Amino acid sequence: MAFRYRANAAATGDAIDGQDWNDNQKVLSGEFNGHLDRDNLPESAISTEYIQSYACNQFWSKEQGSYLLDGEGMHWHDDVVSQEVEVQSDGIIIVSWGFSVTWGTTFSPPDMWNKLAYDPILGDFRLLVNGIMVGSSDRHTWLKYKDTIYITGALPVTGGTVRIEGQARKYFESAAEAKIFGDATTLAVNYGELIVQYKRR
Repeated sequence: MAFRYRANAAATGDAIDGQDWNDNQKVLSGEFNGHLDRDNLPESAISTEYIQSYACNQFWSKEQGSYLLDGEGMHWHDDVVSQEVEVQSDGIIIVSWGFSVTWGTTFSPPDMWNKLAYDPILGDFRLLVNGIMVGSSDRHTWLKYKDTIYITGALPVTGGTVRIEGQARKYFESAAEAKIFGDATTLAVNYGELIVQYKRR
């Protein structure tokens, strides 16, 4: 291979910019791949038969069963739905979680509406990838008996095991309200689906 000049030559005392380094590497990679790009390849020159399965994207899907939140506890439930996947190299994980929720109460209607003069009971939902929150819903009130929720998010990952979790919690404006409303209300996270997409870098 003939000598090629670097796109950016650093001198002593220069502050190195990451893009300058990338530009230098592109000169080398361009030699290795014969300068093949969309400008000098004919249309349809590379068809799907030349691309190995899962070379660019990989998908997983997991059905989520019904999950009931009851009692006074206000902690996050991390076992509503989860999925572990193995990725071979650096890339990005894109996750989507769709489901519906239903509130339940043991209050009789007149008593219930007296207690509903304000909004003390709420539900929260979130998506985590490797313990990092990538998406969450707005808080959902028990004043809306049924609701549908869709959360999506993305995170760059390195090769190895990636864990995705869909979490939920029922919480209250105060500990006193938790005592009053905790055992008398339930939040059902109904059947849904978790979809995971891995895009190889």
